[in-house]
Amino acid sequence: MCHSSILRDFYTTIWEQGRIDELDRFFTEDIRADGWFPGMPVGSADFAVLVLTIRSMVTDIRFTIERTVTQDDWISAYIRVDCFCGRRGVELRITGQLMARFEGNRMAEAYNHMDMITYFVQLGLLPDDITFRMLNGCEAA
Repeated sequence: MCHSSILRDFYTTIWEQGRIDELDRFFTEDIRADGWFPGMPVGSADFAVLVLTIRSMVTDIRFTIERTVTQDDWISAYIRVDCFCGRRGVELRITGQLMARFEGNRMAEAYNHMDMITYFVQLGLLPDDITFRMLNGCEAA
């Protein structure tokens, strides 16, 4: 199976369906996924908690892989995530990027960058003008 097919299966199985018991199918034992929390890469167990936490905030999660570039054991993907926030009754959309190195059919390294500011604004947890306020040197809250 090619890396982009494995990545698509990962997003469907883990994020969209919430089947975190299948993480070992996609991750090597010593994987470190970086980028979710600055300076704090996470392993499989922490990643499972991250997925469960995000899935508790939104429903109807749909990942779209917009673009991929592959080279040897590496894949880079531009991703769009659509979901629904029941608390606010609104659809959310964020984008992000992933770079991952594979060992066989499993990810051994992953570097993530998701637009979490937009995510938290759309959830209603940050003010709509937060980016402009921060660019002007204002306090975030």
